Parts: sequence; structure tokens; C-alpha cells
Amino acid sequence: MAGFILSSGLGSGSCGRLVLATGATVMCRSKPIAAVALKIFGRVQGVCYRASAAEKAEELNLVGWVRNNRDGTVEAEAQGTCDNLKLFVEWCKQGPDIAKVTKVEEQWKDIDTLDYSSFRVERTV
Repeated sequence: MAGFILSSGLGSGSCGRLVLATGATVMCRSKPIAAVALKIFGRVQGVCYRASAAEKAEELNLVGWVRNNRDGTVEAEAQGTCDNLKLFVEWCKQGPDIAKVTKVEEQWKDIDTLDYSSFRVERTV
């Protein structure tokens, strides 16, 4: 996951910035599209988290994937506009009603082109 950006207090980029509860600032720098890799912790398996995340991503016109990990976490990579990615990350911090998210790790990067054509649910790894 080299090249991802999680910054605090840098100058604003073309997509603006989002100040997280931790005080960190996530930014999309100079590109109109970006990617975010997420690792979601808590009660996030067996609660329709993946299907709900895919539905939310499609609603936000994002592409990428979501999957369960054998360690009990859910992992996702989403690509799209900065504003829609920020909305997706905020949704992931809550998840579906019966989920109990305790932590979300984010890794951001600017991209030139989208690597996916849709958002899909992948097999557990």
C-alpha cells in the first residue's frame, strides 16, 4: 500500500479536506479522482456489512471491492471522486444498523485512472 496518503495539517488540495475526529486531515491533492483503502474493525462480519457497503458505493458512483478477512475485519478499496469517497468513509465508520464498528484505518492516494469498472463483493481472504 505504498504511496497512500494520510496527512495532518498539510495545505488544502483541489478536492478540499476532511478533518477526522482524530484531528488528522485527509486530502485529495491535485487529481479529481482518488482511491482509499480501508480496514474496518469491530462486529462487521455476519451483519451484511459487505453487501451494504457495496450498495452504498454504487449509490455514490464508486468502483472497487469489499471483502471479509479471516481475522474478522472487513477490507475495502474504493475509487472515485474525493467528495464521494469521503461520504463512503464516513458511512463505513457506522456500517449497517446491526454492525458495531470500533475502528477504521484509512489509506488515501491520488490516482490518474480508475482500476475497476464496478464495485463488487469479493471472497474472504
